[in-house]
Amino acid sequence: MFNRYWRDYPWWMQIMQFGLMVSIFWFFAPAIEYVIVLVTDISPKLIRDVNENSATKVINAVILLQFVSAIFIFLLPPVLFAYATHPKPMQYIGFRKPGKPIQLGLSALIILGILPVGMMMTGWLNQLSLGGVADKINAQNERITKAMLEMTSVQGFLSTFVTIAILPAISEELFFRGIIFKLSAKRYKNLVAPALISALCFTLLHGNIYGMPAIFIDGIILAVIYYLTGSLWCSILAHFINNGLQVALAYFGKNNATIQAINDNNRLPWYMPVAGILVFAVSMYLLWKNRTPLPADWTDDFAGEVRSDEEESGSY
Repeated sequence: MFNRYWRDYPWWMQIMQFGLMVSIFWFFAPAIEYVIVLVTDISPKLIRDVNENSATKVINAVILLQFVSAIFIFLLPPVLFAYATHPKPMQYIGFRKPGKPIQLGLSALIILGILPVGMMMTGWLNQLSLGGVADKINAQNERITKAMLEMTSVQGFLSTFVTIAILPAISEELFFRGIIFKLSAKRYKNLVAPALISALCFTLLHGNIYGMPAIFIDGIILAVIYYLTGSLWCSILAHFINNGLQVALAYFGKNNATIQAINDNNRLPWYMPVAGILVFAVSMYLLWKNRTPLPADWTDDFAGEVRSDEEESGSY
């Protein structure tokens, strides 16, 4: 299994190899909390019961736990899988320059346009009560999020910004678009099925019950951005803006009643989702007009191009 690049194995075996790699890292993930407890000297109960009124050191321990967990769960598996699969792992996983500079700006506008629509949908669903486990999970997620967004210093803002905005934008795009979207596209040659599969995985692993529709739509949009630009950097930027704006508004809008109301219940003035849809539609149209999609052989792991280079250098 380890004496050649994994791209040479059948599609189903690559799925199993990635699944095995993910399982190994996820198996050790619970031990991360134990290590954090030892390092921070904060009890497991305080970490699990964290809320916005918890002591700063407890919230910092939770942020550290989230940071390290994201590395183990979402960052290391796709990176190591790419190195085991392809002689040019960065190219394999999608780290290529955008085909056109304008694509970065359009990707940002697309996610900014759809953001108020997603917030409106989540606000509507929060008014419902599914009861039981759904409400329990939702309450737990909200409690942890509010605690992490309770930033009382610049240092607190920076640590939260890195943990919620920067790290997830990179690690989750590598995991869901860089690997899952790619492996799905090996089996389904059209864009629709891989985008739906990667978006579904993206949604389920977030565990946000009432935010699922908005997260699912975001997952599809991020897959489309990646495909149309041929660069994971564009979807990373869009993902970063989506998450980073939440952190920035929570920190810089503490004394703004309107922003606080939006953060608390996701209720927006009617014109913001309408304007968002217009921005989204125009930006998506312009991205389509300026598309430089992934090359035809991207699901073949650029085999011909890379092997030609390797044969010339005598390294294959």
